[in-house]
Amino acid sequence: MKKPKTYFSDIDDEFSHSKIWLLERMKEREITELKVNEAKRVIGSDFYFCKIYDTVGERCGDFNDCGKMCDDYEPRNGKSGCCKHRGFCYEPGKEFILNINGKLTEVK
Repeated sequence: MKKPKTYFSDIDDEFSHSKIWLLERMKEREITELKVNEAKRVIGSDFYFCKIYDTVGERCGDFNDCGKMCDDYEPRNGKSGCCKHRGFCYEPGKEFILNINGKLTEVK
């Protein structure tokens, strides 16, 4: 199953969120339009995202803070290697205007 798109916004510029989450925040704050940027996966980065601790870590050669020294480390294959909680980092991509009805309009 394909992961739904997420977007960065002024509501929370540190994390990307789904369109549904953004629409709920817009209704709470009585906002009718919001500038958002599509979250674009960063390829070949020296950084990763830990899904358990909601933090970014840095890969430093043979040493990084993700691995056997972490209490929540769980290898994806069940034996060793990359942790199943290790995720990708994202950066802002294309810019859109999200209206309260859920329509996205690309800003050119």
